[in-house]
Amino acid sequence: MANDPFHQVIPSVDFADVKRGALTQDQIDNIRHRGSVVIRGVLPKSTALDYKQQARDYIAANKDRVRAFPSDDPAVYELYWSPSQAHARAHPNMLAAQTFLTKLWYSSDPNAQISTRYPLTYADRFRIRNPGDGKFALGPHTDGGSLERWEDPEYRRCYSKILEGRWEEYDPFDARHRVTAHQDLYNGAGACSMFRFFQAWLSMSSTGPGEGTLKICPLLKHATAYLILRPFMTTGSIYDLDAAFPGSVPGAAQEYNSVTHPDLDLNETMCSVPHVEPGDYVAWHCDAIHSVDKEHRGTGDSSVIQREAAKTFSPPPDFPGAGGPGELGFQGQLEWKSNAPDRAEYLSTITTALATSGAPVKVLYERSSTAVWLPPDVSKAEIDLEDHESVVRAFQGVDIFISLVGPNEVLKQHAFIRAIPETNVRLFSPSNFTIQHDDQGLGININDAKHAVEKAAWEANIATTVILPGICAEFALNSL
Repeated sequence: MANDPFHQVIPSVDFADVKRGALTQDQIDNIRHRGSVVIRGVLPKSTALDYKQQARDYIAANKDRVRAFPSDDPAVYELYWSPSQAHARAHPNMLAAQTFLTKLWYSSDPNAQISTRYPLTYADRFRIRNPGDGKFALGPHTDGGSLERWEDPEYRRCYSKILEGRWEEYDPFDARHRVTAHQDLYNGAGACSMFRFFQAWLSMSSTGPGEGTLKICPLLKHATAYLILRPFMTTGSIYDLDAAFPGSVPGAAQEYNSVTHPDLDLNETMCSVPHVEPGDYVAWHCDAIHSVDKEHRGTGDSSVIQREAAKTFSPPPDFPGAGGPGELGFQGQLEWKSNAPDRAEYLSTITTALATSGAPVKVLYERSSTAVWLPPDVSKAEIDLEDHESVVRAFQGVDIFISLVGPNEVLKQHAFIRAIPETNVRLFSPSNFTIQHDDQGLGININDAKHAVEKAAWEANIATTVILPGICAEFALNSL
């Protein structure tokens, strides 16, 4: 039985092994087979608990404006842009875990416009479910639309092997038709309109089965085949050709129960996620059937957290109140100009990649920068660009210096050029991370500043090279 507690049906792996690329092929195959995984220790426990406290403080500071449900005992908060959520989404370990998951996918069409190398953030709400709660109970369902799986031609092609009667050949991890599929034909409230490789949440509590946590049906391929073929089946002895799609309601997620999908035997096949600690990461395939414990029978809370909208602090397009004021004006809200997640993601990713190469890495930053975004295991040094000796000292022991400043800081690189001749730096890469257009879409003149930096480096006999970051260059990295 899938719910047998003595069988570890849902795979668990250690983030340290994920980061080192040390998972065995059997482990990876099991994750694909079950369509779900618990990645242990993605964040340090103290960091996850700190994020939860930040969230509580944010709620308390804005209690007169925060929307949550149920209203008498809130469990889900209509908050998307709190500092703790933004910090968690941009943490390099989170990005690494997400990249591992997306790389489980592929496309059988080599020309498909999809990349599994760069994780994207889908902003969602967060949950703090208190013991005894029985109101916040989501029954078995699959997100990503319902009728759309049959109605939309491209979405239907995702399941062509099943519809052709060759369900054994169906590959849930082939993304060939996923990106261009229309998952929300009916503009449903809260319906997801984009393709997500996985859904996932970050645990901020110590919770186990029956304590207000997640349940998953770990029979991904079989359950999906049954769902797609269910309209052609009958529970009696007479074949029913009526156009009926059990559990499929326009504008809603696909739902399941013992009447609509009796052969799934959900009372037996829905499996509780194993015990998780703060910092663990739980992920499940976009087609996986999942639900939430009907009642939280534990003693502690069950807490988890899942770009114009970000700038205006408005709920994202898929959620209630989209386009409205949202969290605009909330106390303690994030300062995007100094804490932009896009900057954090790219800076973290670049630094992590360099550190992974095995070479020692040191990050130089100004006091106004957010070094909190950086990987915890790299050396950091605060510098004052107006203090020449400070810059020279910071460059001691550095062979190659890569600048990651943004457009507003380009000219500050002259401080590096003045200092480098007094050091052993052998190669200097001026920043090419410069935004190309302003908010009105007009070109902004930064090339003169960049050329001035390059000319100054040449005149100082400093060897230089330029890293072309592609799409990253469209984002401003406003700090060192």
